[in-house]
Amino acid sequence: MNQTERNQAILRKYIPEAAVPMMAEWIVQFDFKLKIKRSRQSKYGDYRAPLPGTNHQITINHDLNPYAFLLTLVHEVAHLLTFERHGHRVKPHGEEWKTAFKDLMRPVMRLGVFPADVKAAIVSYMQNPGATSCSDLQLMRTLRRHDDEQAQYIHLETLPDDTVFLYNGRRFRKGQKRRTRYLCIELDTRRQYLFSALADVELDEPQEPMHRMAAHHIPQPQRVAAPPAPPPPSPEPTPHLPSEPAPAPLPAFQVKEERVPLAALPQDALFELGGIVYKKGNAVHVHLQCTIVVTGDLVRFSPAVLVRRVE
Repeated sequence: MNQTERNQAILRKYIPEAAVPMMAEWIVQFDFKLKIKRSRQSKYGDYRAPLPGTNHQITINHDLNPYAFLLTLVHEVAHLLTFERHGHRVKPHGEEWKTAFKDLMRPVMRLGVFPADVKAAIVSYMQNPGATSCSDLQLMRTLRRHDDEQAQYIHLETLPDDTVFLYNGRRFRKGQKRRTRYLCIELDTRRQYLFSALADVELDEPQEPMHRMAAHHIPQPQRVAAPPAPPPPSPEPTPHLPSEPAPAPLPAFQVKEERVPLAALPQDALFELGGIVYKKGNAVHVHLQCTIVVTGDLVRFSPAVLVRRVE
């Protein structure tokens, strides 16, 4: 197996098959070393100019989906091409880099490897490419749709203001939006940080609302059984039906495995929690008033509670 074949074998694990020959050819043409790195939260990839006697070096995070990996690779090769043309005399993401990025993306787009939604987002992004695909929220949202189905994200933008969340094991409180980022406060140090709207965060206290939200249940008329026929004599009292019906089975509904914050669902969306299907309703103060689909009962939930979509 020659070097090109080895490069193709490696690339095949990370990018769409149709793009493998072109990217393997670029590695030889532009004479760079490609390194696959562990996940880095601060960046998807980077480029390092060569020192005397060394190659150009490009690194890419290993856990990107194939479309994000390919787009990041083109982004970094554009840095290499800009360096070859202009050295260090231009800004890292100035007009020269934008020109190089567009020059490289045109033949990649002709390969037809991107799904329609990703292609449309890239075409929009290419009107004025930013320092990173992360700077274009629409492009990043679109790429995230194609992540592994097992990957579960809670994006900061889906949480209501003042929600306490975890990021890298540190506790923050979500603040107001400043242009495209949220100003948040680290609770232990009281320092302020700007977070991307699509930052992956965890809730500080995962909520199981069937007991947490019991206090917000809106009282309904008590349901009892129709008068039963006179029973045979017995020392035991005749039981009534439960005042609250047991959760009905859900054979007609398709429940998704991924849990998402209730705030992320659209109005009137169906969701499942604790084996019960609800319809999302209007906001009432700081909670969302929802309806149990089977019984029509009303229940209030926190917008941050994690639920499963129902189709």
